[in-house]
Amino acid sequence: MQNTGGIHPKYKNYERQKCFIGHSLGAEWCADLQSACDEILPKFNLEPWYAADQFTPTQTLREKVVELIANSRFGIYDISSWEDRDGNWQLPRNVYLELGIAIALNRPTLLLRHTSNQELQLPKCLQSIKILDFAGIVTLKKALDAQLPQWIDVPPDRDWLNRFCIFGNQVCSFRDKHPWEQKWGQEKITCHISDGFDKNHPRYHQSECEEIRGVFENIFNRYSNLTFNYLDELSLVDGYQYLLCSHCQTVRSTPFALYRILPNTSAETFIAIGMSLALDKLFESNIPRVILVKSERDLPSLLRGYDVVEACNSKEIKQKLKERLPKILNMVRETTWKPRPLPFIDNLVDTTSEDEQEQIVNTDTNYLNSERFVYVDNLSYEITKEDIVEVWSEYGQVVKVNLNTDSNTAKALVEMAEIDQATASIENLDEAEWMGRVIKVRHPTAEDISRFQLNTKSQDEPDGNDNELSSAINRLSGQELKELNYAICSAFPSKTNLDMMVIYGLNINLNTIASGDNLREIVFNLIQWAESTGNLEKLVKAACDENPHNRELQAVRKKIYPKVSDIAAEIQQLLEELEKSYPIDTTRGKIALATEVVQQIENNPTLRARVLRVGAVNAFEQLLSHPAASFVIGALEEWQ
Repeated sequence: MQNTGGIHPKYKNYERQKCFIGHSLGAEWCADLQSACDEILPKFNLEPWYAADQFTPTQTLREKVVELIANSRFGIYDISSWEDRDGNWQLPRNVYLELGIAIALNRPTLLLRHTSNQELQLPKCLQSIKILDFAGIVTLKKALDAQLPQWIDVPPDRDWLNRFCIFGNQVCSFRDKHPWEQKWGQEKITCHISDGFDKNHPRYHQSECEEIRGVFENIFNRYSNLTFNYLDELSLVDGYQYLLCSHCQTVRSTPFALYRILPNTSAETFIAIGMSLALDKLFESNIPRVILVKSERDLPSLLRGYDVVEACNSKEIKQKLKERLPKILNMVRETTWKPRPLPFIDNLVDTTSEDEQEQIVNTDTNYLNSERFVYVDNLSYEITKEDIVEVWSEYGQVVKVNLNTDSNTAKALVEMAEIDQATASIENLDEAEWMGRVIKVRHPTAEDISRFQLNTKSQDEPDGNDNELSSAINRLSGQELKELNYAICSAFPSKTNLDMMVIYGLNINLNTIASGDNLREIVFNLIQWAESTGNLEKLVKAACDENPHNRELQAVRKKIYPKVSDIAAEIQQLLEELEKSYPIDTTRGKIALATEVVQQIENNPTLRARVLRVGAVNAFEQLLSHPAASFVIGALEEWQ
């Protein structure tokens, strides 16, 4: 087992391998469970490990449990609920946290459930998973005697990052991916949410759930680059056996989370938090998370010490999320969403000079400057730029205002000096009444920006800030433009033919985006529009689909957008040629090799241009077969 991240493998130094026991001390069968494990496990040369017995004055309970589970060859988890003195069923919240940790660390697990729970419904994510029932010490010893011999066949040195998921019993590509690697090239930040309710709990009320979700969605929808999903709405992923696999993949592929913990919060929430705790430690990179509680007393002991948000009602939740979400998003951008040359590049020896580092930081900051912009819709036609500057100046420095009054309603694009200034204006002005209209204020999407720049081009001279906003445009060379123009003209020799192709293929009226005195000029302006708005590939595809037998058009398409398989073959060849210089059996070696491959592509203008025109480079995932392929793909996604 590798020394991975912040976890240190110690199992090779143990005289007897360990088996972690996750159980609830409040359950009436606790003593029976411990007695059965103490008697049966030593027969198989295993030592039971109880977190409560492993006192470490220099670690928190949470840190200690992660280390114990990581260094246990196996784990037994009693997921039974138990009745307290008042007759209320208590969920084993710490056990579910521990189970989540074990799954994320790829530790073999055995789930137990007391027969007193037979009338209770299993958590949805654990349904169809094998669970051993027991009634007491006799039946538990019998079950362990039957199950443990099957366990012993599992190799103890499975890497934590092994693609074979022990819990899911299949290969899963998510296992060896860094939690942040999934975000490279994505335009939106994704958050997964638990609203704190268990729909199977007798005290569940649909109206309360709708109320809280309404608050969440009101706040989250203010950010155009933010999307979210609810844990309890996840569905089974194609090719996987268990719903829990969907939860695991969601935790691994979303850069931050919002968890609401109540006395009746579902098991899925605690399993997901446990997974994220393990990933924090494994990759030494904390996943930003917001934990909402009515009272800190609602926290299980493993989560004590976290900086939680106390909010008792919808109003408090809304206010505190409004205050904290901008800070969380800034943290996410810095750690998970901020473009870099390669994932994990900071794990390598950095030979970049201070001046070069400053230039890289400035470049990354410019990439994210679109967060400083505010899109304002439904403005009065009588509005002026001066009016907008006057109002927005209350929230900070206004850098620039673009105003468009050519459409059905007046719109504006306002650039602020700082991100928090833009966010503050959105929070305070969205749905405000101004000049007899209720205005809509939010961050702009890429489509908003493209359309707005096109519509306001005659009103404002282009400047550097406009270029910051443009999505990556893979411009054609002069010769390619000429060839494409000729091909489209030959395929659609009349304006009527061209009109029909644009409407059928792009769902837009040609007269609104391109004009000219003759067909060649119209086509030229059409191509310019497609390039500036990121629709060039769609235009070429639409033209080829509408006239598939035109040889000139098909030849140009093949030249401009070559087959992904051909490009992948070149990259595969580079990987195989260069791998001799790097130890690809380690993460550091894979990163170094990927860095060299990307540099080679960067230095080859022809290959670089072809890669840029691929569009979604994740198509390479099915075509590249190499241990360092995912790192190369992660870097190339950055170029898109």
